[in-house]
Amino acid sequence: IILMLKLVDNMKCIKCGKREAKIGYLCEECYNKSHDLFKIKDFKMMICPVCGRYNVTSWNSSDDPIKSAVMEKIKPIGKIIDIKIDAKEKSGKQVVNITAKGFIEPSTLLKTEKKTIKIQIKKKMCPICIKKSGNYYEALIQIRGNKREKLMKIILDSEGIKKNIVRIKNLKEGYDIFVTDKHIAEKRIKNIKGIKVIK
Repeated sequence: IILMLKLVDNMKCIKCGKREAKIGYLCEECYNKSHDLFKIKDFKMMICPVCGRYNVTSWNSSDDPIKSAVMEKIKPIGKIIDIKIDAKEKSGKQVVNITAKGFIEPSTLLKTEKKTIKIQIKKKMCPICIKKSGNYYEALIQIRGNKREKLMKIILDSEGIKKNIVRIKNLKEGYDIFVTDKHIAEKRIKNIKGIKVIK
């Protein structure tokens, strides 16, 4: 009986027949090869030609819209600890090479997985740029008082408000700022003295 147990303990992987089976009937190397670290398919997306926002499921801002879109669409199966995304345009599409490193439990071996996908990109103006092009605005931000220059800097440093500005009027008494999103305007300048939103 002791001899039989020893044989079972040292059972070889049924796939490669070389290494010891540690996960079911497979060694860790073969287990990693037979399981995906992540899944992703070809997909379509939109990029605004004016501001650069991108849309996969909704409009978002990013310094690298291709990479951000890939990160939205990727479906991790294991634990990814590092990922590299390299995109090149070819025949009107973005060919994206994805290299990920991580672990697929219960394996303790690091796995490197590479996949290539194609992204079809459509140029389309985002809703904010459409509103801006028609001088549409939902709210008027008024800046008044002796600290108006400092308050103006606060507004321009706020990424949410800055991207929604349609136009700015420089008046003797201060500034009038027309924005496309009333909700963002109210949220970002709430409780700041010298600034108010006219609905």
